Amino acid sequence: MRTGNLLFSAVQLIFVVALFLLGGLFLGLSHVPQFRDRIAQFFLSDSESLMSIGYAILGVATLLFSGFYAMHRGSYFQVEMGSSRLDVDPSVIQNYVQSYWNDIFPEQQLETQILLRRNKKIEILAEMPPMADEELTELLTQIETELSCLLEHILGYRSDFLITVTSTCKKPVPRVLKTSLYAR
Repeated sequence: MRTGNLLFSAVQLIFVVALFLLGGLFLGLSHVPQFRDRIAQFFLSDSESLMSIGYAILGVATLLFSGFYAMHRGSYFQVEMGSSRLDVDPSVIQNYVQSYWNDIFPEQQLETQILLRRNKKIEILAEMPPMADEELTELLTQIETELSCLLEHILGYRSDFLITVTSTCKKPVPRVLKTSLYAR
């Protein structure tokens, strides 16, 4: 699970628990008049405690807001072309890789995802149908070569990239390896 998804899930869990507690508090207030009177007295008499609570809530909100901003700000891949630099949105790379994947597996709807690592490395997450080990080894070698050519041709990307494949189907799909337009 990505760090951003983990943070979002944790904040969502905390928010849901807080809503349950708040709902329980209001249900309890309707049934216990002494508790309701004590809470009303607390809000009427102690303004310093209310300011401390307000500052704490604003601090947590600021922290969450900056965390969400950091998670959702754009990430771009920088490509150097001669003396200038070009920022490439990951969705552009995603479209090229997805198109390539659709050419390799035309009979299936398999998804790909692109992640940009901190060390300027591209990671490709892709679904594949299960297949025999020999065929898989041959196909992965072909994919590595062709994706290297594609990334070099489109982006000028000559570095290593990571590819992670997962199996999606229950039974192997027979297919014939074909030569591709992406080969050198």
